This record gives sequence, structure tokens and C-alpha cells, in this order.
Amino acid sequence: RLGGGASLVTVRLSVDFLASAQVGQWLEIETAFVKTGGTLCFTQAFVTADGQPCARADAVFWVVNR
Repeated sequence: RLGGGASLVTVRLSVDFLASAQVGQWLEIETAFVKTGGTLCFTQAFVTADGQPCARADAVFWVVNR
């Protein structure tokens, strides 16, 4: 989405731990770009362990064009 010459620098990262995951459980992470702009990129992620929610994250990245 950003093109081949862009890099991202973390501006803010927030993680909420909702439950514990145990050794051997299957972890699945779903990510989404909420809004991709010319300067900032807003994203979120949702983590499940065997289908049960265990974490969620929100992040803002600064787009650096090289």
C-alpha cells in the first residue's frame, strides 16, 4: 500500500492482554490497516489462542519515504 521505497517508524504501540495463552495452543493474529495516509499509518491486530481472544493491539506508524 505504501510503495517499495517507504519505511515505517513506530509512533505509538498499545497492547491489551486479555487472557493467557498456553504452550501448545494455536495462535492466530489478524491485522488490519485502519487508515493509510501519506504521513501516518493506523493499524490494529487481534490475537486468539485456539479461537479464544488473548490480546489486541493498536499502533500508529510514521511513513518515511526514502
